[in-house]
Amino acid sequence: MQPRTNFMLRLLLGLAVLTLGCQSVLDVELPDFFSSTPQVSWPHSTFVPPTKRTQIVKGQAVELETYHLSPDKLTRIEIAVNGQPLRSEETAGLAAFPAGRLNVQVRGDDGGLIQTAQVTPVLSATKQTVSLVVVGTTLGSYDLSVVAFDGVGQAGEAAVQRIEVVEPSR
Repeated sequence: MQPRTNFMLRLLLGLAVLTLGCQSVLDVELPDFFSSTPQVSWPHSTFVPPTKRTQIVKGQAVELETYHLSPDKLTRIEIAVNGQPLRSEETAGLAAFPAGRLNVQVRGDDGGLIQTAQVTPVLSATKQTVSLVVVGTTLGSYDLSVVAFDGVGQAGEAAVQRIEVVEPSR
């Protein structure tokens, strides 16, 4: 091997190790290759990228992507914070997540924002992407979850993202 090739291989290996070392083990979901039980339930929902937590500065908007997949057609995707549906027209009068702490809106196909607790996919859709725009207005930690339902009434496992709202650094 030529000295230049050897140097490049060592440099790339070093950068790969450095990159992996900077990743928080708590933030990245790694598949369990040694488990005998299947990891995917149907319908399936996930945040993209699949992280366990996101830290946002109070008052700053962040956009989170979710992806939903099912062998049967999807009928709805429910959005909740701390186990409660978002406060919206659909949840008026119910025990919904209080406004003024964490503002979560869905980006519509036209680019506009909608305050809703559930998204209805297009007819016969077996996959759906949902963009959530989140603004933290009160400091704290919140569990944002999405659950997909299919045409036979089956609910998937909730995909949960911990949102930590922090003070801006000065």
